[in-house]
Amino acid sequence: MPRQITNRSLLLLVPALALSGLAAWWLPLAAAWPLYDLHRALGAALLLTLGWKYGIARRSLRRRVGRTGADPSVLPGLGTGLLVLGSVGLGLAWTLGLVSFDTFGGYSALNLHVYLGLAALAPLLWHLARRWERAPRPGRLFTRRSVVRLLGLGLGSVLGWRLIETAADAAGGQARRPTGSKHAGSFTGNAHPVTNWLFDPIPPLARDAWRLTVVSPGRGPDSLGYADLDRLPPAELTAILDCTGGWWTEQTWRGWSVGDVLAAAGLDRTDGWASVVSVTGHRQTFPLAELRGALLASHVGGGPLTPGQIEAVRAWIAAGAKDDSAMGEGVRGGAAGADRSSSPSAGPAGVRRAGASRVLAFAGKFHPVVVHFPIALLMLGALAEAMALSGRAWAAQAARLCVPLGVAAAVLATVLGLLSATFGGYATATIWTHRLLGILATVLGVVALALRPAYEDPSSQAATRRGLYRLGLLAAAALTGLAGHYGGVIVHGEDHFAF
Repeated sequence: MPRQITNRSLLLLVPALALSGLAAWWLPLAAAWPLYDLHRALGAALLLTLGWKYGIARRSLRRRVGRTGADPSVLPGLGTGLLVLGSVGLGLAWTLGLVSFDTFGGYSALNLHVYLGLAALAPLLWHLARRWERAPRPGRLFTRRSVVRLLGLGLGSVLGWRLIETAADAAGGQARRPTGSKHAGSFTGNAHPVTNWLFDPIPPLARDAWRLTVVSPGRGPDSLGYADLDRLPPAELTAILDCTGGWWTEQTWRGWSVGDVLAAAGLDRTDGWASVVSVTGHRQTFPLAELRGALLASHVGGGPLTPGQIEAVRAWIAAGAKDDSAMGEGVRGGAAGADRSSSPSAGPAGVRRAGASRVLAFAGKFHPVVVHFPIALLMLGALAEAMALSGRAWAAQAARLCVPLGVAAAVLATVLGLLSATFGGYATATIWTHRLLGILATVLGVVALALRPAYEDPSSQAATRRGLYRLGLLAAAALTGLAGHYGGVIVHGEDHFAF
């Protein structure tokens, strides 16, 4: 395969794998299952393409290091290669059953696969900034032999994907769901795995002190104890808990219908939304009609839930349930809710976050403050870059200052925004739109900054990069403004622009 086609294939495959994997994590199973197959087929394509890339990298290293000694310019490429190989290796080992969710001392191999893949994006951008080259004319790039090889790559990717899946099925081992999660102790009661969310402790269950508080606009809070709930009609649900840590279990959960719990608190509405807030501060929001059919679980497999299992279900809700609505009612004191295939759990009240978790939750509160900086700096940088097209030197200097600061502020605002959402941030119908636009704006800003050449470079290659940089900067500034608008909707409501 020609060097430039190989490099551009990798440039497409690595971000496509990251996007397909993250989107499959975020979307419900019914919408995400095609992405799982796409992700695996792209992984097979990456494996084949890395074979061609190996020869290119070996020649480059021999030229840059073998003769002249250490050349630091090879570090971004080497870092990218090692991270990609680690991620692909773990993904392949996971599929073939060579590693599992408990292989690395409690750290799931599937999660490590994701972390290494995402970590590869940063050195990849650095490598692109140093090694970007202008593509030749399509007629010279896509020769008959190159087209045949690309078609072979596509066919080999599909065949490789199916062969890997066949080998995984033949190897047996733990049954996998479409998400890749492996079976772990169905209908075993308290024997299934437990987990926690980030740095939260697993709180002990003090039945006598535990309270469930139901808050509704226009009325005071209603507080229910365990004895109050125990007088309600019992309910039972057999459901699958699929954890993003890479395991799944099917259990029979017993407790009380959330609809009966709300009725006991004097709430009979079926329209609107309800936010469920755990004792550690995590929040998820559901349509009231859906939440009424959920189960507030106290037992599993005939026995009471242990604190670890309470935390496992609560962590799953925090990690996987879609938060896409405005808060109407509120349920506090335990984690309750469902994603059509799982059940909620309850936890004790009055448990404070762990130290690290408290620090992260506090840091997330600065998101509304920090977010003003990327909005102003990226928009001002895009405007200055447009004015620099007419030869205004001061505008070019302003863009050179504003854009890096704006991108850095965007990265910080995105991190703080994710912390704010994770640790009990706003819950509105537009939160997912705001989050997606903000992440896209940040990624585009980072890519644009990586592509920006020196202003004094007159070469045609620099002109191409400068054009891509300006296009990416304009898109990043537009998306930042749009994300800011939806942030205003979250805080002030949909009619805050009403005339």
